[in-house]
Amino acid sequence: MSATKQQRIYKDHKLIFECVRYAQMVSANEAGFNVDPTGDNEFAGSMGGRYVRSYNKSLNLITRRSATTMEGLLAKSGIVSLVIQAAGGSLDDDDAAFFRSLAADINAIANSILDGEHEKQHREKPQLTVIA
Repeated sequence: MSATKQQRIYKDHKLIFECVRYAQMVSANEAGFNVDPTGDNEFAGSMGGRYVRSYNKSLNLITRRSATTMEGLLAKSGIVSLVIQAAGGSLDDDDAAFFRSLAADINAIANSILDGEHEKQHREKPQLTVIA
């Protein structure tokens, strides 16, 4: 699909584009480290800088842009686990679990709204889930 068609179809096309780009760059960087057979990641470490610069630039743009559509919200919440992964352990386990849970909740609600199921679920009594 051309960029012009994306712009006509998706109001949040710039946000969605950057989220997809972020996911691809983080995944590409990780893949390089996964296949580098050297004990200290000599190859992946020296080549990974361009991916890190690229995904950091995308994350900066994503952070400054608010989602205005459900598709934008889904794209933004869809990268939460990758943001945690790219942080390289600077979040503690409880923090990371919270952000993954939040992203899952956002995705579930957004998808149910997009699928037209929100009204049915909204009328049911909500159940609280305690995350341990």
